[in-house]
Amino acid sequence: MNARLPRFARSPLFVFILFFAAINALWIVASLSRRSTLPRGSAAPGIALPAAGGQGNRVRLADLVKERPVALVFWATWCPTCRSELEALEARRGELEKGGVGLAGINMDFESPGVVEQYLRDAAIRFPVLLDDSSVSGAYGVSTLPTVYVVGTDGRICGAKVGYTSGRKILKMAGACTPR
Repeated sequence: MNARLPRFARSPLFVFILFFAAINALWIVASLSRRSTLPRGSAAPGIALPAAGGQGNRVRLADLVKERPVALVFWATWCPTCRSELEALEARRGELEKGGVGLAGINMDFESPGVVEQYLRDAAIRFPVLLDDSSVSGAYGVSTLPTVYVVGTDGRICGAKVGYTSGRKILKMAGACTPR
């Protein structure tokens, strides 16, 4: 039977690569099946977290959504996709604000506020970033990063997306918010 296989297919390296690809495919399928978010229209869980670089003042969800819908961006510094998303959203922040949407990052590094604050300075991220202690990400069911929730002024979830989310997609989700 080996005589019929091409020469490269008999290589141990090829077998290893094929095995590695199969394991990764199974992992991806398993992780996609776990990607669930809170349903649209449900009440958003409350938030009371300290702001990065703040003096311990806690920011509440009601503070964030009192004038306009807000996109809650769950992220971590060790996640390259998250960093790309944050930087792209910062670059489009003016467009989002003009479209009536605010931004707030929810950082999930848990015990590294210094690392988070250094990244925010280096990347020139100017929108508020809150430091999660796992209570908020747990309440929102975040298991994959990045994850974005858009919450309306009525405190209800207008939309959610797991994975990289563009400013355009956030504006579209915010369009589903019911004005107060």
